[in-house]
Amino acid sequence: MNLSGQKIGEEVGKKPKDMSVKELKGEMKRLGESGISDIYPLAAEIHSKIALSLSALAFALTGIPLGIAARRSEKSIGFGFSLILATTYWVLLAGGKALAQKGILPPFLSLEFCNFVVGGFGIFLFTRMVKN
Repeated sequence: MNLSGQKIGEEVGKKPKDMSVKELKGEMKRLGESGISDIYPLAAEIHSKIALSLSALAFALTGIPLGIAARRSEKSIGFGFSLILATTYWVLLAGGKALAQKGILPPFLSLEFCNFVVGGFGIFLFTRMVKN
């Protein structure tokens, strides 16, 4: 019994946001074979999924040295700093996604830039912590 009103065997069109990386790559290949060269939004979505997955590592690299160095009186400063860091990350990610979807910058570079910034800052904090 089919309650959806959809014909059996008819494929449901998904938005790129809802597709897996494998489905996005297949769609890019299909569009490329049909002569459509504007696949930047699909490539941007793939790299967006990867960038969001790697963001946990970047935030861990930053959070560990901050957590080790924090004293009781500095916890409110750390909370404010974490809000600034998360907002900065989100702005960089949103801007990178816009640049990647328009084809202005390569998707990898524009979407991983936020991870490089946050992770690089975390590495800087680690080296500073080790020196002290």
